[in-house]
Amino acid sequence: MSDTKTDILRFVSGHAGGADIAEDEDLFDSGLVNSLFIVQLVLWLERGFGVTLSGGDMDLDNFRTIDAIAAFVARKSAPVST
Repeated sequence: MSDTKTDILRFVSGHAGGADIAEDEDLFDSGLVNSLFIVQLVLWLERGFGVTLSGGDMDLDNFRTIDAIAAFVARKSAPVST
């Protein structure tokens, strides 16, 4: 597991009462998080990983699983080619 994914898993698990969370587990369907938690997660991602989110990034599918969140961070962190 990458350091990014480990950090994300720790953050989400910490906000879900220390629950064991699988990387591909649907966080919303499991009831571990809700849409209000996403606001906290987004702020943490912006500060912790230096990513900037825009309106289109707020698709819940970007935050549905640990894998999805890590992939989203990787996409947002990738250098923009010109």
